[in-house]
Amino acid sequence: MKYIFLVSLAFVFAACSNKEKTDNSEVLLFNNFSFKLHNGEIVTVSRTSIQKTFEKYFNNSAIQIPLFKHIKHTDFDIFIGVPVNTSISEINKVVLAKHNSTAKENQSNNDYCYSQYNSNGLYFTELAVNAGGKSIFYISSISSSESIADSLFNHSELSKRITKN
Repeated sequence: MKYIFLVSLAFVFAACSNKEKTDNSEVLLFNNFSFKLHNGEIVTVSRTSIQKTFEKYFNNSAIQIPLFKHIKHTDFDIFIGVPVNTSISEINKVVLAKHNSTAKENQSNNDYCYSQYNSNGLYFTELAVNAGGKSIFYISSISSSESIADSLFNHSELSKRITKN
């Protein structure tokens, strides 16, 4: 009986430690996709102030993109939204039109649209990506550091963080 208890306890600890590692290294999205987290990034509990920040910078009445997850770091914020009843081309039209004059970089094709721009000392990135032909994810970020925006939130690095499970 003691042996069964110890083995059961070992399984519980193993299961908890594996789940903890997964939870700390990625954010589960849906349709078997995840968003990889870097050191120092934590998923926060949704609050009104986070929702207001997201809406202030990334809301557009032409496209519905509800906030799905917020990731906080001491140097930046990442917002993950799930676009509703839209397409990459529609998001691309809205993003490019909205930031055309201040954009540092714009890229797009049928599977994604990416824009990086700055305003009032803040650096913004927006990426809408069609993942696996089934899911559109909208990843946006805000940082006060141009070097962080250029290194962590360039199209290549940001795209690598969306993975299929």
